[in-house]
Amino acid sequence: GGQEGGDEIKSLVLDVRKAVGEMTKAMRPHLAEEEEFYPQAMCEKGITHQEFQKLEQRIVKSLGLKGARIGLPNMMECMVRWSGPEGAETFRKNLPGPLRYLLKSKWVPEYEGSIKPLITSMKDSKPPPPYKAGGCCTVM
Repeated sequence: GGQEGGDEIKSLVLDVRKAVGEMTKAMRPHLAEEEEFYPQAMCEKGITHQEFQKLEQRIVKSLGLKGARIGLPNMMECMVRWSGPEGAETFRKNLPGPLRYLLKSKWVPEYEGSIKPLITSMKDSKPPPPYKAGGCCTVM
């Protein structure tokens, strides 16, 4: 009965944890290469700061609300590591006002309260924390 279901869930969680770990290891070199190649190539081709900002805005727009909700909090956290707090803040200031509002008031708290602890628990092999729903105003 209940123990079998619990064992199945535990096994599934361990399988997902392993798959995410393998995917992360496989993706790191690829992403690192992109982070080195594309900025250098853009500089060599003479892309201006304004052109780069337009490109960033086009990428963020292509995410849509669901993609922005999922991706922007993690992107902001990574940007702090890549370009320091000032670089991340410059990126955030260039986001459209409604996205800045949602990022600050909804998406970052959701990420910090539910998603980041879940990622950390998978990395540290701890049981996942309980999910905290975002309420009726959460953008899906």
